[in-house]
Amino acid sequence: MAMRDLVHRLAASQSIVSTAVTNGNAATNGNTVTTTGYESVTGLLRISARTDGTYTPKFQLSADGSNWYDVDAVGYAGGAAPSSQNAVGDYLFGLIEPRSAAAITAGVDPLAALKNVRIVVTQASGTTGATFQADVLLSHPRHADVQTSQV
Repeated sequence: MAMRDLVHRLAASQSIVSTAVTNGNAATNGNTVTTTGYESVTGLLRISARTDGTYTPKFQLSADGSNWYDVDAVGYAGGAAPSSQNAVGDYLFGLIEPRSAAAITAGVDPLAALKNVRIVVTQASGTTGATFQADVLLSHPRHADVQTSQV
C-alpha cells in the first residue's frame, strides 16, 4: 500500500505562540495566516498545561489583515462552532465555508475575507489558567503539482 504525500500538500503556520493566560475572561488573538493558494483551513489548539478555566477557539476572517470578522457556526465543519475545552490535549476544528454575517454587515464579501485567517482563543472562569498554542493547517493547494513549503 502506498502512502499519500502530505509534505507537498500541507502547510502549517503558528497563529498563537505558546501563551500562558492566568485569569479572567480573556481573548487571545492569533497572528494573521494568509490562505492564498490553499482550499482547506483547519485549526489545531494544543493545551499543554492547565489548572483551571475553559478555552474556546474560533476562526476570524479578514480581507485586509486589519478588520476581523467571526465565522458563523454553520461555516465550521460539522455545522457548529468549536466547543470549549477544559483538559490538556489537541483539538482540531475546520472551516467548511467562509460564512460570516458580521463581514456581510460590514460590506465585506466573506469569500474575499478568507484571504487571511487567525485563531482567537477565549478563556473563561480561569484563575490560575493554562498554557496553549494554536496553529493553522492549510491543505489542498490549488496547484497540486507545485511543491508547497511550510509558512
